[in-house]
Amino acid sequence: KLLSQNYENSSWNESSAPVESNETPVDMVNLSFEDMNRLFGKISTLSGSEKKRLWKEYKGRTVTWTGNITYVAWGLMTGSIVGVLHQGNNEVTAQIREGYVDHVKKLHKGDPVTYRGKLDKRPKRFTGFKIKDTEIISR
Repeated sequence: KLLSQNYENSSWNESSAPVESNETPVDMVNLSFEDMNRLFGKISTLSGSEKKRLWKEYKGRTVTWTGNITYVAWGLMTGSIVGVLHQGNNEVTAQIREGYVDHVKKLHKGDPVTYRGKLDKRPKRFTGFKIKDTEIISR
């Protein structure tokens, strides 16, 4: 179901979803989380310098992935942030777009979620992908 734009209503409502367009963004990367993780994650066979060079082609481009919520946080300084688990133990940190803030507060640990956002940071030794300007597509 798509998220409701009616913030007073606690239900999810497809007809008033805040998704601006069903069109595929021109900068869309058609790679699954698993494929991107093979390129940049802990299982990658690329060297650090190869990852750095390749990341320049992907940073700022849009991805759409599905995972399970691990945490939801919001604050004045950080905005809304959601942790999304993929492939067992790979967590993505997604900075949520302004219009989705109240919807994020309705998400719970373990909820499946499909989200779309821009690649901001690649995984490092102890961190996962960071996505910004994220929209919640479905839950």
